[in-house]
Amino acid sequence: MSYNFSKTKLNKFSFFSICSTKFGYGHYNRIKNLISIIKNKRNKIVHYSYGDKFKNIDFFLDKLDYEICQKNKVILDLTNKLFLDRNTISKIKKILGKKQNRNVYIIDEPTKKNLSIILNLDNIKTLIPFEVEKKLKKKLIKIKRIKIGFDYFIYPLNKVKKTNKIYDITLSFGGSDNYEGAFYVLKLLEKLKIKKKIAVVIGKYNKRFYKKKIFSICKKNNFKIIKFTKNFYNILNKSKLLITNSGLTKYEGVVHGIPVIVFSDSKESQKIDKVFINKTRQFHFSYLKREQNDILKLKNIITEQKKFKLFDKNFNKSYINKIRLFFDK
Repeated sequence: MSYNFSKTKLNKFSFFSICSTKFGYGHYNRIKNLISIIKNKRNKIVHYSYGDKFKNIDFFLDKLDYEICQKNKVILDLTNKLFLDRNTISKIKKILGKKQNRNVYIIDEPTKKNLSIILNLDNIKTLIPFEVEKKLKKKLIKIKRIKIGFDYFIYPLNKVKKTNKIYDITLSFGGSDNYEGAFYVLKLLEKLKIKKKIAVVIGKYNKRFYKKKIFSICKKNNFKIIKFTKNFYNILNKSKLLITNSGLTKYEGVVHGIPVIVFSDSKESQKIDKVFINKTRQFHFSYLKREQNDILKLKNIITEQKKFKLFDKNFNKSYINKIRLFFDK
């Protein structure tokens, strides 16, 4: 007997993210990945992104208010200190405080003042899809209805494919790279004079003057430049080694089963990066950027072909179901 979807009650999902030069690309990309995971004929999906299609914050929040009142499943990925000023937080709290909708989900950051903690509301569920240090975790688990850990990292497995490896080393430092980590690593590689195929991914929101610096050093050393692409997973599939910063990309590299070297952006992000390193057994460089020490360390890892211990791939078999179950409840 054929199943009639027209008579089946649709699950309505409303996603809210941020995306711009100011906020980066991570929040938007994570929501796109989540949509890819839960999308099916029974789910009706709409995605609102401030800074991308929506430029007016009041109009953006009006959409949030509307979707909450419709009692749809509402998923927020908005935790960014540049977005969450006092006025915006106040408006969001007023909107989410409407008790008639208990289908509110926040994809949050592992920070002491994330959106879930600030709002402190009973009618939300929180997902922190990262590893978290023990001290911070004790604080976070006080949030009602929360799941934490790499087991919930949002990334569709259909992006992971076995292909020929074209790039020996790929550098990707997120959408903005405000700490200029990619340029710092390129200077290290330049001094090491490594004879390998090196690719550098230009961030979607890299500033113009910064792009010029990247282009200049790449041209001088014959490093390949790859412009931003929404199909970044294809680049990872073709890479033997990933060098990245404190963003989401380090998790993507591990899911793709390739070695990852992490250069921390800041003192705060380094705490989280070290938890990731301990969990996945990859390599780490401090945010302090001690050039001489970093050159020797990078040489030891790359030129002497120090062996990486890859993360257990068996976790891929179950974590997609965990994510779907979290948002189905």
